[in-house]
Amino acid sequence: MSSQNTTETTPSQQQQHTSSSSESQNFEPENTHDYKHKWYWDQRFEKEENYDWLGTFQQWKPYLEPYLTAHHDSKQQVKILIVGCGNSTLSEDMYKDGYHSITNMDYSHTVIEKMKIKHPNMEWVEMDMMDMKGFADGTFDIVLDKGTMDALVVDAGDPWDPEPHVREQTCKMCCEVYRILKPSGRFLQISFSQPHFRKIFLNPKKQDGETNLLDWSYKSIHVDEIGFGYPLFILQKPPFTSLPSTTH
Repeated sequence: MSSQNTTETTPSQQQQHTSSSSESQNFEPENTHDYKHKWYWDQRFEKEENYDWLGTFQQWKPYLEPYLTAHHDSKQQVKILIVGCGNSTLSEDMYKDGYHSITNMDYSHTVIEKMKIKHPNMEWVEMDMMDMKGFADGTFDIVLDKGTMDALVVDAGDPWDPEPHVREQTCKMCCEVYRILKPSGRFLQISFSQPHFRKIFLNPKKQDGETNLLDWSYKSIHVDEIGFGYPLFILQKPPFTSLPSTTH
């Protein structure tokens, strides 16, 4: 379990320990709320070639792989959606590792067009993760988010009682992820956030404030070996199957 501090750590406060870039230029905003705006990402992606938040695939591979391949004999069979793909090397490295059915999605037209040219062997889709009507129900085995919801909650305010508009936005995202997952599919999320804060968003409640809106299972594991130590959240759509355990 992560530290019990009651304040969230922003991406910019931790980036130097958890990211890599081909550029020496600093693209971080003066106001962290800018992480939530499309114009910020379009401007950044126009100049920046690549950037990996929260570590690389090679660092996360031992922890992700048991969940990625849980129901398939071959990596090539796993249908994966990466939300908020940005210009990360994540999907490139996963493809090299044998995952060949990857769809990369981002709402920035700028980065999608650049990445289409850079990696034409994969699918690149311009879409908002809160409205993924371009994908049919039950399309993907895995939806993978590495730091994307973090950008969505930068204006959440009190982490114990987030702003209603942020709850609504993260609820829309989770409902869309749930919809496009196949039965027994998994939503894997890597985050800066501490589990007791992130669970508020990943398990949204119905109007009664008690009952979970989505019937997916929820667990998190803490990975100390990367950066400051970060959680990996694992959510599974029913019917439930045994979650593999990691020995790291």
